[in-house]
Amino acid sequence: MEGCNQSSHRRRRRLKSPTERLLQDGRIVDDPTAEERAELHRLENDLGLIELSWRKYFLCVDHCDDEDLVHAWNRTCDHRIELATADEDGDPIQLEDDLRYVCPGCGRTHWPSRRQRTLYDRAVVTIPDRLLDAFLDRCVREIAPDADRLDGLPVFRLRLDGREGHVCLVDLCTESRYATRNYASTNAMVYVTAAPRVLSDRWPDGDDWLSPLPLHELASEGTAALRRRLEARITAPLPATLRDAPARPYLPLRNPAPRVVRERIGIHDLVIGTATISIDGVEVLSSRARMQMAVIKQLAARRVEDLRDGRSADDCRWIHNKTLLDKLGDATKTDEAETIGKHLSRARSDMASRYEEQTGIPLEANEIIESSSKGHRLNPTRVAIRYA
Repeated sequence: MEGCNQSSHRRRRRLKSPTERLLQDGRIVDDPTAEERAELHRLENDLGLIELSWRKYFLCVDHCDDEDLVHAWNRTCDHRIELATADEDGDPIQLEDDLRYVCPGCGRTHWPSRRQRTLYDRAVVTIPDRLLDAFLDRCVREIAPDADRLDGLPVFRLRLDGREGHVCLVDLCTESRYATRNYASTNAMVYVTAAPRVLSDRWPDGDDWLSPLPLHELASEGTAALRRRLEARITAPLPATLRDAPARPYLPLRNPAPRVVRERIGIHDLVIGTATISIDGVEVLSSRARMQMAVIKQLAARRVEDLRDGRSADDCRWIHNKTLLDKLGDATKTDEAETIGKHLSRARSDMASRYEEQTGIPLEANEIIESSSKGHRLNPTRVAIRYA
């Protein structure tokens, strides 16, 4: 039997690490080695990350024990036939001696129990979502016991060395706002995935913001791997869109208008020049709107200060009309804070109308400038600022 398994053992040594190879949902491991058994036991019992189903199979043609080769027209058939554990109605099988198996490859008929065929172990790995969620939760709380779970998803917000970071199990959050370039551009995100190849296919252009932490690395190295990624992400400049302008998020209008419905894609690119302000390449304010431009520039300056301080999107500061009035100083001819509010309202209206006129895309009320009882600010999750 040792001679029969020698080639398969050599093949396994050329593959990936045991953890990476075994930690795949639906993975079938035939005749696992001692090393593989130990790793499966660790993943199942120590980490609680997988569920194992142990089964039995036999070889259609097994030259180590097969004495009935007279009717085997294909003596090189290498099909592995799994023993059934339940009948067609789902009831456990009681009389295995009466079971007949037909090889799907060569059509040979088998009675494995009656002819005392050698049976081999087969392990089937399953990674339920609940185990993935619970495992990541434990890892995060080893680093930050008071981490917050967001929106009931496997997304955690925590503080490390006085800075805020996020950990997201992206496999279970692909349709959420957390798995978007916008959110990753304004928050220190570490994405964890059990299927890196599937993830790279879903986001082929995600190399500059996704950079996932494979689950097998976290299972092998523990929370040390997660801590390293968090520290690197938290200390990195944020967001990258301040340095690199995003792709144009709209299609130019055509005459006649296209029949497709257009919508904004990605984060808005707000460019502040000496005499103009533009959004996504569309000039929305000019020097003729001097006070409106002055107010927008003050909001942009506050946002840049927040970025330099490493503030997350949720922690970006608001600025009141009175504070804006003080900062504008001699640039304004009024001493009433309410007048600043009117300039902001006019700026929001003008920018929205000119943007929609050029792109056909309406801007929501708080999409560029957010206003609330706390004051005003440029929307930190929708707007990236650049100076021309």
